[in-house]
Amino acid sequence: MLALLLSSFSFTTCADITGQWNLAGTLRVDSKLAGKAVTLKKPNQILLADFTNNEMLPRVVFSSNALELSGQWLEAKSTYQINSDAVSVRGLLRVIEKDLRVRSGIEVSLEEDKVNFTGKKRKDGKLDGKLSIKAKVFLLGAADKKGALTITYTFVGIRKI
Repeated sequence: MLALLLSSFSFTTCADITGQWNLAGTLRVDSKLAGKAVTLKKPNQILLADFTNNEMLPRVVFSSNALELSGQWLEAKSTYQINSDAVSVRGLLRVIEKDLRVRSGIEVSLEEDKVNFTGKKRKDGKLDGKLSIKAKVFLLGAADKKGALTITYTFVGIRKI
């Protein structure tokens, strides 16, 4: 599977985005459960992205005080794609479950459905990117209550000096 993904990209200059980047963007959470929809938008969300390329294994870690997400990155010309580690995504979903429990008293289980993380290096040297995580929502204790959750983080990154 990894070989197939790697072969679909022509590696031009992987070092082009290697390094640390300060990301600023909007975090949006759309949820729907039992016929009720809620959208939460948080602008000015800051993350640090650390793109490394050790021994032909390009890794990236996105971190803030609240979360950490890691994976492998692939670059083709000015675009990049990140394949998030499943364990990392599950960890993020557990944080959201806990937050929901603390803030609302609602016990839910979140199951990863689809993750998409892509971006582009702009001509001015900045990064544009978008992370989208879709999850199925299950209300614990009520098997017939199901829903969906979409987390979207759209950002611009500036290389950290």
